[in-house]
Amino acid sequence: MKVLLTGSKGMLAKEFVSECCNRKDYTIIAPEEEECNITDISSIRNAVNRINPQALINCAAYTDVDACEVNQEKAFNVNGEGVKNLAQVCEENDILLVHFSTDFVFDGKKESPYTEKDKPNPINIYGESKLLGEQYMLNSHARFFLIRTSWMYGKRGNNFVKAVINKAVDQFEVRVVDDQVGNPTWTRNIVDISLRLLETEQYGIYNYSNEGDCSWHEFACEIIRILQNLENKFHSTRIIPIKSVQLKRAAKRPTYSALSKSKIKTATGIEIPHWKDSLKFFLEEENKL
Repeated sequence: MKVLLTGSKGMLAKEFVSECCNRKDYTIIAPEEEECNITDISSIRNAVNRINPQALINCAAYTDVDACEVNQEKAFNVNGEGVKNLAQVCEENDILLVHFSTDFVFDGKKESPYTEKDKPNPINIYGESKLLGEQYMLNSHARFFLIRTSWMYGKRGNNFVKAVINKAVDQFEVRVVDDQVGNPTWTRNIVDISLRLLETEQYGIYNYSNEGDCSWHEFACEIIRILQNLENKFHSTRIIPIKSVQLKRAAKRPTYSALSKSKIKTATGIEIPHWKDSLKFFLEEENKL
């Protein structure tokens, strides 16, 4: 299958390219943003006419949650209107569209994992802009997989795992919030499940994250614990729990945003790794480099 991949400089897009480079069943073409700008529908049409893909995987997004509060026009343009453009072009050319959304479309007030049937109610601009993109997809006639995910980390790009490690190198105490709970997710696992979904033709909205939930504080503690065993360092590092209000961030975050994966398990038959297992595999790989 020939796939056009947008957002080529991002963490998830680079994981797709890395994972698919040795696979004979997928040909991934990931042009630079100037060659396929999702906010410019003519740019998308030109890329599609040139590449003639069977599927389009959209990894382009404006994901800086706090910056979205300030740059609202950019957030809605990229995360909303950009998805509308992609859906329109995919509909025109009968191309399968794969798009990624976020747990932040929910308000965090539920006390059990969110399902695909739960009503979104975002509490920040990032969540609102991503929800707008979802709505454009749902109102289109394109074939699509809309995958909501959460707390992504991976080898390429900035993410929470790398931030914790970098702080632990320079500081004995790392302060992390303990009043936000969700699901960490390794980008490699997202790539695997996305490619599996492509084979099912069971289109629609799906949740995907690694199994198990935790707070950001628990996530950070596990990162350091694994590295203490792998690299025999960070033994003096302390992960200090703090409350969200102490950070004084521009955007509010959901208190609880864990995702139910029942639907995607049924569609693909896969067993989803626990977040601690995926984190350990990820850090072991990084340690070998």
